[in-house]
Amino acid sequence: MATKEVSLTKYLLIGQYTASGAAGLLKENYSQRTRAAEGLIASLGGTTDAIYYSYGENDYYAIVNLPDDESVVCAHLNVLASGTIRFRTIRLFEPAELDRACELRLKWTPPGG
Repeated sequence: MATKEVSLTKYLLIGQYTASGAAGLLKENYSQRTRAAEGLIASLGGTTDAIYYSYGENDYYAIVNLPDDESVVCAHLNVLASGTIRFRTIRLFEPAELDRACELRLKWTPPGG
């Protein structure tokens, strides 16, 4: 029986810990939270390319692959509901994806044109 291959889309997650999230990190550690984040992504059928931590405006950067936008929304809502993290999601594109977009042609006239 053939297995249907699922195409994954790449996303950049940029996040900040809230005060309660930082307190949780002091009780656990970054390695444990990294494994938890990887588990969350895997539970949605995705994979994690990398997770990096920083300081300043943003506390972490993650590059993940998820099967669809619904998975992204599910992760986003559940993580935000925890009250421990705020983050934003940016869809990333491979060069070939943008090449295909550039090949599309529109039937459109700009306003006043």
